[in-house]
Amino acid sequence: MADAQTRAALTQLRAAAHRFVDVLDVSGAEPTDMVAVGAADFRERAHLHVDLLFALFIDGIDPTDAALAPIVEAAHAAMQHGRTLEEVLDIRLGAIEYVWRGLAADADEPTRRLMFEHALPLSRYNAIVSSRIAVAGAAFTAAPRWEQLEARHDLADALLTGRSVADMHADPRIRLAENYLVVVARADDPAPRTVGNLRMRFPHAANELVRADAGGWSALVPLDGEVSAAIADLEQRVRPVGDALPRFWLGVAAGSVPGLPAAFAEARTLAELGRALDTGEIICRRERFMLEYAIAVDAQTRERLARVLDPLDDQPILTETYTAFTRNNYALNPTADALHIHRNTVTYRLSRIAELTGYDPQNPTEAMTLTAAHTARLLLRSDKHFRSEGGDVGIGEP
Repeated sequence: MADAQTRAALTQLRAAAHRFVDVLDVSGAEPTDMVAVGAADFRERAHLHVDLLFALFIDGIDPTDAALAPIVEAAHAAMQHGRTLEEVLDIRLGAIEYVWRGLAADADEPTRRLMFEHALPLSRYNAIVSSRIAVAGAAFTAAPRWEQLEARHDLADALLTGRSVADMHADPRIRLAENYLVVVARADDPAPRTVGNLRMRFPHAANELVRADAGGWSALVPLDGEVSAAIADLEQRVRPVGDALPRFWLGVAAGSVPGLPAAFAEARTLAELGRALDTGEIICRRERFMLEYAIAVDAQTRERLARVLDPLDDQPILTETYTAFTRNNYALNPTADALHIHRNTVTYRLSRIAELTGYDPQNPTEAMTLTAAHTARLLLRSDKHFRSEGGDVGIGEP
Protein backbone atom coordinates (compact mmCIF):
# COMPACT_ATOMS: atom_id res chain seq x y z
CA MET A 1 0.00 0.00 0.00
CA ALA A 2 1.35 3.43 -0.94
CA ASP A 3 2.12 6.16 1.62
CA ALA A 4 -0.04 9.29 1.75
CA GLN A 5 2.16 11.38 -0.53
CA THR A 6 2.49 8.64 -3.11
CA ARG A 7 -1.24 7.91 -2.93
CA ALA A 8 -1.98 11.57 -3.69
CA ALA A 9 0.40 11.58 -6.65
CA LEU A 10 -1.03 8.31 -7.99
CA THR A 11 -4.58 9.62 -7.58
CA GLN A 12 -3.66 12.63 -9.71
CA LEU A 13 -2.04 10.33 -12.28
CA ARG A 14 -5.17 8.17 -12.36
CA ALA A 15 -7.28 11.26 -13.10
CA ALA A 16 -4.85 12.21 -15.86
CA ALA A 17 -5.16 8.71 -17.32
CA HIS A 18 -8.95 8.98 -17.42
CA ARG A 19 -8.68 12.38 -19.13
CA PHE A 20 -6.23 10.94 -21.65
CA VAL A 21 -8.68 8.16 -22.53
CA ASP A 22 -11.56 10.65 -22.83
CA VAL A 23 -9.82 12.78 -25.45
CA LEU A 24 -8.38 9.94 -27.54
CA ASP A 25 -9.56 10.03 -31.15
CA VAL A 26 -10.23 6.36 -31.89
CA SER A 27 -12.83 6.92 -34.60
CA GLY A 28 -10.43 7.39 -37.49
CA ALA A 29 -6.95 6.07 -38.21
CA GLU A 30 -5.60 3.60 -35.72
CA PRO A 31 -3.18 5.05 -33.17
CA THR A 32 0.16 3.29 -33.04
CA ASP A 33 -0.06 -0.05 -31.23
CA MET A 34 -3.80 0.22 -30.68
CA VAL A 35 -6.77 -1.10 -32.60
CA ALA A 36 -9.78 1.19 -32.90
CA VAL A 37 -12.61 -1.23 -32.22
CA GLY A 38 -15.10 1.57 -31.82
CA ALA A 39 -14.81 4.64 -29.65
CA ALA A 40 -17.40 3.69 -27.03
CA ASP A 41 -16.20 0.10 -26.62
CA PHE A 42 -12.55 1.07 -26.42
CA ARG A 43 -13.09 3.89 -23.93
CA GLU A 44 -15.28 1.78 -21.68
CA ARG A 45 -12.65 -0.94 -21.36
CA ALA A 46 -9.79 1.56 -21.16
CA HIS A 47 -11.42 3.33 -18.21
CA LEU A 48 -11.89 -0.05 -16.52
CA HIS A 49 -8.21 -0.86 -17.06
CA VAL A 50 -7.24 2.48 -15.50
CA ASP A 51 -9.35 1.87 -12.38
CA LEU A 52 -8.12 -1.70 -11.88
CA LEU A 53 -4.49 -0.80 -12.55
CA PHE A 54 -4.45 2.10 -10.07
CA ALA A 55 -6.24 0.02 -7.46
CA LEU A 56 -3.19 -2.24 -7.64
CA PHE A 57 -0.84 0.77 -7.52
CA ILE A 58 -2.51 2.58 -4.63
CA ASP A 59 -3.97 -0.18 -2.46
CA GLY A 60 -2.03 -3.24 -3.65
CA ILE A 61 -5.29 -4.96 -4.68
CA ASP A 62 -5.04 -7.46 -7.55
CA PRO A 63 -7.94 -7.34 -10.03
CA THR A 64 -10.55 -10.00 -9.27
CA ASP A 65 -12.11 -12.32 -11.82
CA ALA A 66 -15.42 -10.52 -11.40
CA ALA A 67 -13.82 -7.13 -12.03
CA LEU A 68 -12.00 -8.44 -15.12
CA ALA A 69 -15.11 -10.13 -16.54
CA PRO A 70 -15.95 -7.38 -19.12
CA ILE A 71 -12.37 -7.43 -20.43
CA VAL A 72 -12.20 -11.22 -20.62
CA GLU A 73 -15.64 -11.40 -22.24
CA ALA A 74 -14.58 -8.89 -24.91
CA ALA A 75 -11.47 -10.97 -25.64
CA HIS A 76 -13.58 -14.13 -25.80
CA ALA A 77 -15.96 -12.45 -28.28
CA ALA A 78 -13.03 -11.41 -30.46
CA MET A 79 -11.80 -15.02 -30.59
CA GLN A 80 -15.29 -16.21 -31.50
CA HIS A 81 -15.15 -13.86 -34.49
CA GLY A 82 -11.87 -15.27 -35.75
CA ARG A 83 -9.10 -13.47 -33.91
CA THR A 84 -6.30 -15.59 -32.49
CA LEU A 85 -5.34 -15.52 -28.82
CA GLU A 86 -2.03 -13.95 -29.82
CA GLU A 87 -3.83 -11.13 -31.64
CA VAL A 88 -6.17 -10.50 -28.71
CA LEU A 89 -3.31 -10.29 -26.20
CA ASP A 90 -1.25 -8.13 -28.54
CA ILE A 91 -4.12 -5.67 -29.01
CA ARG A 92 -4.81 -5.41 -25.29
CA LEU A 93 -1.17 -4.92 -24.34
CA GLY A 94 -0.72 -2.42 -27.16
CA ALA A 95 -3.66 -0.36 -25.92
CA ILE A 96 -2.34 -0.25 -22.34
CA GLU A 97 1.15 0.66 -23.53
CA TYR A 98 -0.25 3.37 -25.79
CA VAL A 99 -2.05 5.06 -22.89
CA TRP A 100 0.96 4.62 -20.59
CA ARG A 101 3.33 6.22 -23.13
CA GLY A 102 0.87 9.05 -23.70
CA LEU A 103 0.78 9.76 -19.98
CA ALA A 104 4.57 9.72 -19.76
CA ALA A 105 4.91 12.12 -22.69
CA ASP A 106 2.71 14.71 -20.95
CA ALA A 107 4.06 14.20 -17.42
CA ASP A 108 6.63 16.24 -15.52
CA GLU A 109 9.85 14.67 -14.30
CA PRO A 110 8.63 13.65 -10.80
CA THR A 111 5.58 11.97 -12.33
CA ARG A 112 7.75 10.09 -14.83
CA ARG A 113 9.90 8.82 -11.96
CA LEU A 114 6.75 7.72 -10.18
CA MET A 115 5.61 5.84 -13.27
CA PHE A 116 9.02 4.22 -13.61
CA GLU A 117 8.89 3.09 -9.98
CA HIS A 118 5.59 1.34 -10.73
CA ALA A 119 6.88 -0.63 -13.72
CA LEU A 120 6.86 -3.85 -11.67
CA PRO A 121 3.19 -3.64 -10.56
CA LEU A 122 2.29 -2.63 -14.13
CA SER A 123 3.97 -5.83 -15.33
CA ARG A 124 2.11 -7.79 -12.64
CA TYR A 125 -1.20 -6.30 -13.77
CA ASN A 126 -0.50 -7.22 -17.40
CA ALA A 127 0.42 -10.76 -16.39
CA ILE A 128 -2.79 -11.20 -14.37
CA VAL A 129 -5.03 -9.93 -17.16
CA SER A 130 -3.18 -11.92 -19.84
CA SER A 131 -3.46 -15.11 -17.80
CA ARG A 132 -7.22 -14.65 -17.35
CA ILE A 133 -7.67 -14.10 -21.10
CA ALA A 134 -5.41 -17.06 -21.91
CA VAL A 135 -7.44 -19.34 -19.64
CA ALA A 136 -10.64 -18.18 -21.34
CA GLY A 137 -8.97 -18.74 -24.71
CA ALA A 138 -7.94 -22.27 -23.76
CA ALA A 139 -11.47 -23.06 -22.66
CA PHE A 140 -12.83 -21.69 -25.91
CA THR A 141 -10.47 -23.70 -28.11
CA ALA A 142 -11.47 -26.86 -26.21
CA ALA A 143 -15.18 -26.27 -26.81
CA PRO A 144 -17.18 -27.86 -29.66
CA ARG A 145 -17.90 -24.38 -31.05
CA TRP A 146 -14.20 -23.89 -31.72
CA GLU A 147 -13.99 -27.27 -33.42
CA GLN A 148 -16.90 -26.30 -35.67
CA LEU A 149 -15.15 -23.06 -36.63
CA GLU A 150 -11.92 -24.88 -37.37
CA ALA A 151 -13.78 -27.42 -39.48
CA ARG A 152 -15.41 -24.64 -41.50
CA HIS A 153 -12.08 -22.86 -41.98
CA ASP A 154 -10.40 -26.07 -43.12
CA LEU A 155 -13.24 -26.83 -45.52
CA ALA A 156 -13.05 -23.33 -47.02
CA ASP A 157 -9.30 -23.67 -47.44
CA ALA A 158 -9.67 -27.03 -49.17
CA LEU A 159 -12.34 -25.78 -51.58
CA LEU A 160 -10.37 -22.67 -52.51
CA THR A 161 -7.15 -24.59 -53.13
CA GLY A 162 -8.72 -27.54 -54.95
CA ARG A 163 -8.01 -30.19 -52.33
CA SER A 164 -10.36 -33.12 -51.81
CA VAL A 165 -13.09 -32.51 -49.25
CA ALA A 166 -14.48 -36.06 -49.26
CA ASP A 167 -13.12 -36.83 -45.77
CA MET A 168 -13.75 -33.34 -44.38
CA HIS A 169 -17.45 -32.81 -44.96
CA ALA A 170 -18.73 -34.85 -42.03
CA ASP A 171 -20.59 -32.11 -40.15
CA PRO A 172 -24.27 -32.22 -41.20
CA ARG A 173 -24.66 -28.57 -40.18
CA ILE A 174 -22.39 -27.52 -43.05
CA ARG A 175 -24.16 -27.65 -46.39
CA LEU A 176 -21.81 -28.17 -49.31
CA ALA A 177 -23.17 -26.35 -52.36
CA GLU A 178 -22.49 -27.06 -56.02
CA ASN A 179 -21.68 -23.43 -56.85
CA TYR A 180 -20.24 -20.58 -54.84
CA LEU A 181 -19.61 -16.86 -55.04
CA VAL A 182 -16.01 -16.36 -53.94
CA VAL A 183 -15.50 -13.10 -52.04
CA VAL A 184 -11.98 -11.89 -51.21
CA ALA A 185 -11.51 -8.89 -48.91
CA ARG A 186 -8.42 -6.71 -48.99
CA ALA A 187 -7.84 -3.96 -46.45
CA ASP A 188 -6.14 -0.71 -47.39
CA ASP A 189 -3.75 -1.33 -44.49
CA PRO A 190 -2.59 -4.99 -44.43
CA ALA A 191 -1.41 -4.82 -40.80
CA PRO A 192 -2.68 -7.88 -38.88
CA ARG A 193 -4.66 -5.79 -36.41
CA THR A 194 -6.47 -3.88 -39.14
CA VAL A 195 -7.24 -7.10 -41.00
CA GLY A 196 -8.44 -8.79 -37.81
CA ASN A 197 -10.67 -5.82 -37.02
CA LEU A 198 -12.19 -5.97 -40.51
CA ARG A 199 -12.79 -9.73 -40.32
CA MET A 200 -14.33 -9.58 -36.87
CA ARG A 201 -16.76 -6.75 -37.57
CA PHE A 202 -17.82 -7.56 -41.15
CA PRO A 203 -21.43 -8.87 -41.30
CA HIS A 204 -20.78 -12.38 -42.59
CA ALA A 205 -23.79 -14.55 -43.40
CA ALA A 206 -24.33 -17.69 -41.33
CA ASN A 207 -24.06 -20.03 -44.32
CA GLU A 208 -20.73 -18.65 -45.54
CA LEU A 209 -17.44 -20.50 -45.21
CA VAL A 210 -14.78 -17.97 -44.19
CA ARG A 211 -11.02 -18.31 -43.90
CA ALA A 212 -8.47 -15.68 -42.87
CA ASP A 213 -5.28 -14.78 -44.68
CA ALA A 214 -2.55 -12.21 -44.22
CA GLY A 215 -4.16 -9.55 -46.39
CA GLY A 216 -7.80 -9.87 -45.38
CA TRP A 217 -10.18 -12.81 -45.60
CA SER A 218 -11.89 -15.03 -48.17
CA ALA A 219 -15.48 -16.26 -48.05
CA LEU A 220 -17.49 -18.84 -49.97
CA VAL A 221 -21.15 -17.85 -50.40
CA PRO A 222 -23.40 -20.75 -51.53
CA LEU A 223 -25.22 -19.91 -54.76
CA ASP A 224 -28.84 -21.02 -54.80
CA GLY A 225 -29.82 -18.68 -57.62
CA GLU A 226 -28.31 -16.04 -59.86
CA VAL A 227 -24.86 -14.59 -59.21
CA SER A 228 -26.34 -11.10 -59.48
CA ALA A 229 -28.69 -11.83 -56.58
CA ALA A 230 -25.82 -12.96 -54.35
CA ILE A 231 -23.83 -9.82 -55.22
CA ALA A 232 -26.89 -7.66 -54.52
CA ASP A 233 -27.21 -9.30 -51.10
CA LEU A 234 -23.52 -8.64 -50.46
CA GLU A 235 -24.00 -4.98 -51.39
CA GLN A 236 -26.89 -4.75 -48.93
CA ARG A 237 -24.66 -6.03 -46.15
CA VAL A 238 -21.75 -3.76 -47.08
CA ARG A 239 -23.73 -0.53 -47.35
CA PRO A 240 -24.46 0.03 -43.63
CA VAL A 241 -20.94 -0.83 -42.45
CA GLY A 242 -18.73 0.50 -45.23
CA ASP A 243 -17.98 3.81 -43.47
CA ALA A 244 -17.55 2.26 -40.03
CA LEU A 245 -14.83 -0.24 -40.97
CA PRO A 246 -11.24 0.24 -42.13
CA ARG A 247 -11.13 0.93 -45.88
CA PHE A 248 -11.46 -2.31 -47.82
CA TRP A 249 -12.42 -3.80 -51.18
CA LEU A 250 -14.19 -7.04 -52.09
CA GLY A 251 -13.22 -8.98 -55.20
CA VAL A 252 -15.97 -11.35 -56.37
CA ALA A 253 -16.06 -14.27 -58.82
CA ALA A 254 -18.35 -17.29 -59.16
CA GLY A 255 -17.57 -20.93 -59.88
CA SER A 256 -18.58 -24.53 -59.35
CA VAL A 257 -16.65 -26.59 -56.80
CA PRO A 258 -14.05 -27.87 -59.34
CA GLY A 259 -13.51 -24.30 -60.61
CA LEU A 260 -13.20 -22.60 -57.22
CA PRO A 261 -9.37 -22.26 -57.28
CA ALA A 262 -9.64 -20.28 -60.55
CA ALA A 263 -12.51 -18.18 -59.17
CA PHE A 264 -10.45 -17.58 -56.03
CA ALA A 265 -7.48 -16.32 -58.07
CA GLU A 266 -9.77 -14.01 -60.05
CA ALA A 267 -11.50 -12.62 -56.94
CA ARG A 268 -8.18 -12.04 -55.20
CA THR A 269 -6.78 -10.17 -58.20
CA LEU A 270 -9.92 -8.01 -58.36
CA ALA A 271 -9.68 -7.16 -54.66
CA GLU A 272 -6.04 -6.20 -55.14
CA LEU A 273 -7.03 -4.06 -58.12
CA GLY A 274 -9.62 -2.19 -56.07
CA ARG A 275 -7.02 -1.47 -53.42
CA ALA A 276 -4.27 -0.54 -55.87
CA LEU A 277 -6.45 1.78 -57.97
CA ASP A 278 -8.15 3.18 -54.84
CA THR A 279 -11.52 2.80 -56.52
CA GLY A 280 -14.60 4.22 -54.87
CA GLU A 281 -16.46 0.96 -55.47
CA ILE A 282 -16.09 -1.56 -52.65
CA ILE A 283 -17.32 -4.57 -54.65
CA CYS A 284 -15.01 -5.23 -57.61
CA ARG A 285 -16.21 -7.32 -60.56
CA ARG A 286 -14.22 -8.32 -63.62
CA GLU A 287 -16.70 -6.62 -65.94
CA ARG A 288 -15.80 -3.31 -64.35
CA PHE A 289 -12.01 -3.79 -64.68
CA MET A 290 -11.50 -5.56 -68.02
CA LEU A 291 -8.38 -3.62 -69.10
CA GLU A 292 -6.95 -3.36 -65.60
CA TYR A 293 -7.50 -7.07 -65.00
CA ALA A 294 -5.66 -7.99 -68.20
CA ILE A 295 -2.70 -5.87 -67.07
CA ALA A 296 -2.79 -7.28 -63.55
CA VAL A 297 -2.58 -10.96 -64.55
CA ASP A 298 0.32 -10.49 -67.00
CA ALA A 299 3.42 -9.48 -65.05
CA GLN A 300 5.61 -9.10 -68.13
CA THR A 301 3.14 -6.78 -69.85
CA ARG A 302 2.70 -4.83 -66.61
CA GLU A 303 6.45 -4.19 -66.34
CA ARG A 304 6.75 -3.16 -70.00
CA LEU A 305 3.81 -0.80 -69.84
CA ALA A 306 5.08 0.84 -66.66
CA ARG A 307 8.36 1.70 -68.42
CA VAL A 308 6.48 3.74 -71.03
CA LEU A 309 6.14 6.54 -68.49
CA ASP A 310 9.79 6.44 -67.32
CA PRO A 311 10.60 9.65 -69.29
CA LEU A 312 8.14 11.52 -67.07
CA ASP A 313 9.81 10.51 -63.79
CA ASP A 314 11.60 13.86 -63.52
CA GLN A 315 8.71 15.84 -65.01
CA PRO A 316 6.19 16.35 -62.17
CA ILE A 317 4.32 19.12 -63.99
CA LEU A 318 3.79 16.95 -67.05
CA THR A 319 2.71 14.05 -64.86
CA GLU A 320 0.22 16.28 -63.04
CA THR A 321 -1.13 17.56 -66.36
CA TYR A 322 -1.58 14.06 -67.78
CA THR A 323 -3.33 12.86 -64.62
CA ALA A 324 -5.71 15.82 -64.75
CA PHE A 325 -6.28 15.21 -68.47
CA THR A 326 -7.35 11.60 -67.86
CA ARG A 327 -9.55 12.53 -64.91
CA ASN A 328 -11.34 15.09 -67.08
CA ASN A 329 -12.13 12.58 -69.84
CA TYR A 330 -9.34 13.77 -72.13
CA ALA A 331 -10.98 17.18 -72.59
CA LEU A 332 -8.75 20.26 -72.85
CA ASN A 333 -10.98 22.95 -71.34
CA PRO A 334 -11.95 21.07 -68.14
CA THR A 335 -8.28 20.12 -67.70
CA ALA A 336 -7.21 23.75 -68.03
CA ASP A 337 -9.88 24.79 -65.52
CA ALA A 338 -8.79 22.09 -63.06
CA LEU A 339 -5.15 23.18 -63.25
CA HIS A 340 -5.96 26.91 -63.44
CA ILE A 341 -3.93 27.35 -66.61
CA HIS A 342 -4.67 28.34 -70.20
CA ARG A 343 -5.90 25.75 -72.68
CA ASN A 344 -2.86 26.39 -74.89
CA THR A 345 -0.59 25.53 -71.96
CA VAL A 346 -2.35 22.18 -71.63
CA THR A 347 -1.88 21.55 -75.35
CA TYR A 348 1.83 22.40 -75.11
CA ARG A 349 2.35 20.08 -72.14
CA LEU A 350 0.55 17.23 -73.87
CA SER A 351 2.77 17.68 -76.90
CA ARG A 352 5.82 17.46 -74.63
CA ILE A 353 4.47 14.20 -73.20
CA ALA A 354 4.14 12.88 -76.74
CA GLU A 355 7.75 13.89 -77.51
CA LEU A 356 9.15 12.26 -74.38
CA THR A 357 7.13 9.02 -74.35
CA GLY A 358 6.44 8.51 -78.04
CA TYR A 359 2.69 8.35 -77.37
CA ASP A 360 0.33 11.26 -78.02
CA PRO A 361 -2.31 11.70 -75.27
CA GLN A 362 -4.59 13.40 -77.83
CA ASN A 363 -4.49 10.46 -80.21
CA PRO A 364 -7.19 7.98 -79.08
CA THR A 365 -5.17 4.87 -79.95
CA GLU A 366 -1.94 6.11 -78.39
CA ALA A 367 -3.82 7.50 -75.39
CA MET A 368 -5.02 3.97 -74.62
CA THR A 369 -1.39 2.87 -74.28
CA LEU A 370 -0.63 5.76 -71.94
CA THR A 371 -3.71 4.93 -69.86
CA ALA A 372 -2.63 1.31 -69.61
CA ALA A 373 0.89 2.43 -68.64
CA HIS A 374 -0.52 4.68 -65.93
CA THR A 375 -2.58 1.78 -64.58
CA ALA A 376 0.48 -0.52 -64.63
CA ARG A 377 2.43 2.02 -62.59
CA LEU A 378 -0.32 2.28 -60.00
CA LEU A 379 -0.43 -1.51 -59.70
CA LEU A 380 3.33 -1.84 -59.30
CA ARG A 381 3.51 0.98 -56.75
CA SER A 382 0.65 -0.44 -54.71
CA ASP A 383 2.06 -3.98 -54.91
CA LYS A 384 5.44 -2.88 -53.54
CA HIS A 385 3.77 -0.98 -50.69
CA PHE A 386 1.51 -3.93 -49.84
CA ARG A 387 4.45 -6.33 -49.69
CA SER A 388 6.49 -3.95 -47.54
CA GLU A 389 3.57 -3.79 -45.08
CA GLY A 390 3.36 -7.57 -44.75
CA GLY A 391 0.89 -8.59 -47.47
CA ASP A 392 0.88 -12.27 -48.38
CA VAL A 393 0.66 -12.26 -52.18
CA GLY A 394 0.97 -9.64 -54.86
CA ILE A 395 -1.30 -8.52 -57.65
CA GLY A 396 -1.98 -11.26 -60.16
CA GLU A 397 -0.19 -13.95 -58.15
CA PRO A 398 -1.84 -17.33 -57.54
